[in-house]
Amino acid sequence: MMPPVAIVQAEPEQTISGTVQAGVVCPLLHLSDGRVFALQGVNRKDAPVGASVTVVGRPIMMSTCQQGPAFLVARIITPSSSS
Repeated sequence: MMPPVAIVQAEPEQTISGTVQAGVVCPLLHLSDGRVFALQGVNRKDAPVGASVTVVGRPIMMSTCQQGPAFLVARIITPSSSS
């Protein structure tokens, strides 16, 4: 049985930015290059649908998000309304 925690890949911390979309369990972040990540560790109040956000964290192999590649968020730098 898998533990209910994210398994972090051995990658350095990354910063990614995009627009929040609705997801099955976790919010999704749609990047300008077309990639989409499920945001593990972020609730919908901190990343509302339609918001432009920048997050810092790491890609993860497994998560509870149940949708696509996931990104374990350490912190949100900006919920921002400007580009």
